[in-house]
Amino acid sequence: MLSPLLYCLATATLAAASSNVYIESFAKPSLHWKQANDPVMGGKSTGTFKIDHQIGTFNGDVVDVPFLKAPGFIKVSASGKFPDVSTCDSLVLFARSSSNYTGFRVSFGTAHANPKSYAYGYKAHFDAPVGDSMSMVRIPFNMFSDLWNDGTGALIKTCREDSKYCPDTKTLQDMQDLSIWGEGVGGQVDLEIGSIYASGCETMVEPLTDAGPGSCSAEIQPALRYNISNTLAAQEWALPVPPGETLASAVCCDASYKAYAEPPHMFARPDIDLFAHMNKNGTTTFYDSVCGQALFIVPKGRTMADFEADTTEHGWPSFRSEELIAGSSHIVNETGEVLSKCGTHLGSYLPDDKGPRWCLDLSCVSGNPK
Repeated sequence: MLSPLLYCLATATLAAASSNVYIESFAKPSLHWKQANDPVMGGKSTGTFKIDHQIGTFNGDVVDVPFLKAPGFIKVSASGKFPDVSTCDSLVLFARSSSNYTGFRVSFGTAHANPKSYAYGYKAHFDAPVGDSMSMVRIPFNMFSDLWNDGTGALIKTCREDSKYCPDTKTLQDMQDLSIWGEGVGGQVDLEIGSIYASGCETMVEPLTDAGPGSCSAEIQPALRYNISNTLAAQEWALPVPPGETLASAVCCDASYKAYAEPPHMFARPDIDLFAHMNKNGTTTFYDSVCGQALFIVPKGRTMADFEADTTEHGWPSFRSEELIAGSSHIVNETGEVLSKCGTHLGSYLPDDKGPRWCLDLSCVSGNPK
């Protein structure tokens, strides 16, 4: 099932814009994952990897190889059919950690900068966000390199520093291998990953019309919940927001932008952190960002954890039938667009194998009751 943004992009054909290409979602894994420990004789680093509750969990301990007196590594690698990400500019992990481990690295491909080395692939360091909520970890492709130290995994020179170490087009068209490492730094590895994708990808979309703003019954409320009114997420959007418009007014009210969704996983940004602001011991009501109409009450018919998993897997707040307030919105059958009772664009109706599902823009359902 395509996300609202990719669903719209898949039907358009004319102009270039920026989007995301998903490589793996642990809600519905498509790659084969295998964990491995340091093969050096006497290596004592050990790890595990499992996929459970729509999350890939990588745990273990990186310790010194006794005779080297230096830390070894653990890693988990994926193989299978990889999408073409050659038009993209970054790799993104949607992840979190419960430890302050500083030796995380990610690699892809089978390139060798030094044919005498056993090391292969383009590698980069990343810092995993520590906390209860997952966040996006963006690693530009120009920060990768296939010139790195065999013993520590540390980069010797990045693509940005010398273009001959940049990921080549052939590798980006088919990574063949994708690995997450705990390497070169001793300590406890505890990493959870929801999804992996490439961002800043060129795609072909239909050009904007000149319909302009004004499809909503009134202006967007001035102080939306979850810090939506103050978010800088518009800077990461696939399309520029016109002068005088906010991300919310463009997504929810401007007819020119009807085909587009807010950035995926925007709900998890540190300056928004939707889950942290929801009632963990009761329910949370979501309201139209224009007229304040009550739309959905969460959770109903499932647990809060179910809502969080559904939303995390999809990338946008995802609601189910029992959570819908009857008569508060309707679905445009021809397009799957969801409109509130007062006419605000909310997102898309995208049922999955679990049944009816409303996949909506947080920007449009963060209103205050009136």
